[in-house]
Amino acid sequence: MKALSLRQVLVAGLMVASFSVVADVNKPDFARYPATPVNATVKHPLSGANEQIRARVAYVKNNQEKPDFAGHYVIAAYGCGTGCMATALVDVKTGVVYRAPFNQPKEGQGSYRVDSNLIRFTNMQYERLGSPQMVAQDGLAVWNDEAKKFELLEKGKVYKLDM
Repeated sequence: MKALSLRQVLVAGLMVASFSVVADVNKPDFARYPATPVNATVKHPLSGANEQIRARVAYVKNNQEKPDFAGHYVIAAYGCGTGCMATALVDVKTGVVYRAPFNQPKEGQGSYRVDSNLIRFTNMQYERLGSPQMVAQDGLAVWNDEAKKFELLEKGKVYKLDM
């Protein structure tokens, strides 16, 4: 039997290590992406995003919602037309609204936590132009609070939605 070179062993080890850090869409590890929760409500006027999105998430300020994601954000999912859902984040510290790059959190509660920057999401779309059939794709993203944007960690397989 031929012995493996040091390079082959290192490459194999790196491959195994890289597979071990890939996020699992079905088993999110919230503790790996910690956030420090704050006890606050929005005191500032809503800003950021666009006027239509701010109007759709005004309930966050009006109802004095407390943070439920990434320490000081409120996840606000809203309808944007027939069969359309969208999600925004409202920063309770500043009132700034950010548009999320996905349709909605997966299965509501349990998809995100106030003490974590990780979120499990679902994107939905029509299977093809003119088709009534919808498909979805679940994924995991982490909120980068410094850059004020989501970073995609993992996308699952596309699946058909029961209609």
